[in-house]
Amino acid sequence: MSDNIEPSLLKDYFDNSESIIVIIDNNKKIVFLNSFGCELIGYKIKEVIGKNWFETFVPKRKREELIKVFEKIIQGESQVIKTYSYPILLRGGLERIILWKNSIITDQNNEINAILSIGDDITDREQLIQDLKIERELKSKIVDTSPIGITVYNKKGNIIFANKKAEDILGLKMEEIVNMTYNSPEWRPTDYEGNTVPDENLPFSIVKRTKKTVYNIKYSIELPNKEKVFLNVNGAPLFDKNKNFNGMVASIEDFTEKIKVKRELNRLNRAYKMLSECNSQLIQFNNESALFQKICDIIIEIGGYCLAWIGLKKEDISKSVVPIAKAGFEDGYLEAINISWAETDKGKGPTGKAIRTAKPIICRNILEDPSFEPWREDAIKRGYKSSIALPLIIDNEAIGALNIYSKLENAFYAEESKLLEKLAENLAFGVQKIRSEKRRKQAEKKLKKSKIKYKKAYNRVEFYKDLFAHDINNILQSILTGLELIKINIKDLEKEINILEDLNTIEIQIERGSRLVLNIHKFSLLEKEKFELEKINAYNILNTIIKRIKKSPHIKPLEIEIETISNQIYIQANEFLEDVFENLLINAIKHNDSKIIEILIRISKEERNNKSFIKFEFIDNGIGILDEKKEMIFLRAAEENRTYYGRGLGLSLTKKIIESYNGFIWVENRVKDDFSKGSKFILLIPEVS
Repeated sequence: MSDNIEPSLLKDYFDNSESIIVIIDNNKKIVFLNSFGCELIGYKIKEVIGKNWFETFVPKRKREELIKVFEKIIQGESQVIKTYSYPILLRGGLERIILWKNSIITDQNNEINAILSIGDDITDREQLIQDLKIERELKSKIVDTSPIGITVYNKKGNIIFANKKAEDILGLKMEEIVNMTYNSPEWRPTDYEGNTVPDENLPFSIVKRTKKTVYNIKYSIELPNKEKVFLNVNGAPLFDKNKNFNGMVASIEDFTEKIKVKRELNRLNRAYKMLSECNSQLIQFNNESALFQKICDIIIEIGGYCLAWIGLKKEDISKSVVPIAKAGFEDGYLEAINISWAETDKGKGPTGKAIRTAKPIICRNILEDPSFEPWREDAIKRGYKSSIALPLIIDNEAIGALNIYSKLENAFYAEESKLLEKLAENLAFGVQKIRSEKRRKQAEKKLKKSKIKYKKAYNRVEFYKDLFAHDINNILQSILTGLELIKINIKDLEKEINILEDLNTIEIQIERGSRLVLNIHKFSLLEKEKFELEKINAYNILNTIIKRIKKSPHIKPLEIEIETISNQIYIQANEFLEDVFENLLINAIKHNDSKIIEILIRISKEERNNKSFIKFEFIDNGIGILDEKKEMIFLRAAEENRTYYGRGLGLSLTKKIIESYNGFIWVENRVKDDFSKGSKFILLIPEVS
């Protein structure tokens, strides 16, 4: 090569070029490199002449590949590649991507003895291409992974693109979707209430007509599986280069779950209101039939169901079920159905089975449930689609059933069913109360000869009736407060957490009501039975009560603090201790005008008559009690004037319970000689080591 080519002759031609110009001989050595090439690579000309091009300037990862190509060209086994790009190493180890234009140099014998390569630095261009590729891939991934459905329509309204989320929402694959239009009849578009949406009110029609973006167009469509999906659509127009309408891009959100949650909350709201109203009626009736009718009326008026009826079982030969009360759209249905609670075809339906098993029975789809076969035709005519039969249980035996029908399939969800079960349970309690009152009146006639004994029994019944009316009213008021909070929060679905907290509060109050009913029965036994006492950690009981009270809604800030000698406070007591603590705390909260309700519970020990007692001091900053009334508040007779003394019926029972523990209870001023600064209720209960 050196005999035929004088590199110095090429210098004048190539040094002014802005491309790399290099000549590599058949030994892979550099025989020429122009000034631009030297400057780019970072070497002086004398440092590169004679160097092996591949070992010096080709990255190791590409070296073997390029050497093989070079050798085949030199040996004439393959033609030179006219253009080829590969990276070169600069001084310092950096790389640049070069696009080479190659040609061969031959000697006088036409033998290839060198390759001339002219290269342009395309690193920035390659980086731009790579960046654009990454950008396109990023946009594609954003669209594909978007949590919102995205669809594109051409100017005729045909769907030409749908991302993965849109496929999921529409229940179709891309190849199926592109055969659809915005108004394909298969969609059957309706508003959220089921009314047909005209074509001109669909998003594509609006955008095409107005050439403007539309937001929050809400309607529902029918999927291939016949399910309804509730959509929220935003649409933006697309224009061609002449600014003519060329289609629409739309974002689609699936609101189905939100709508279901909202409707479920509405149903629960109605159910809670219905339960509250029914409970308020239980103590107002002394006639069983009138109570049944009132409950049926409430279920229809507030609950929104289409039919409610109550049937009582008869112990006749056919074991028939006799309708006692009804409300809603019935249209002769009860006359036609002829229901039994026996093990026969007429007794295998929801009502008969509920009475027989003493368990709630739900028919989720009257059209398909085989147990509803004898009455299906009559039910379909009246639009009934699902039902629930709830047994009315007294003394562990079903006396009949409350039946509720809906025009919706699967209408009775789990939470709703629980509330309805509670309604039936409370109704049974109301019936039991009426029947007990009826027996009491019958007993009254027989006990006239024993007036003193009768008077005592009568007063006891009146006492517990008043107790129930007083305390259940507090509980129902808490439930109604929770319902008011739900009404406020349900307007904004973003406040689901608040709604769940409100529902939890209501559940707590309902549990309190159930516990109250149970304890009233137990309290009635205090006068004639002696309950066994056991070793109990009073600190744990107190903590449980405080947590439950703090979960209930309070208009004012509430601060409850325990100051104790130990967490292991053992006394001789029973389950009524929980009611003692709860009654004292609720009174301290209820009768308090301070901006912040403060209650301190101090626990200590005290010796009295050579006996060790645990001393509980409930200290509040409430309205206080006049000194002359401090003894009277624990007496039954004094409590009849509740408006003035304001301490409820619970304190006489509290005293009775404490005395059954061989303990003591009294009240003092929080601040000596000033009753208006609050009260201090003090309990002494024998300690257990």
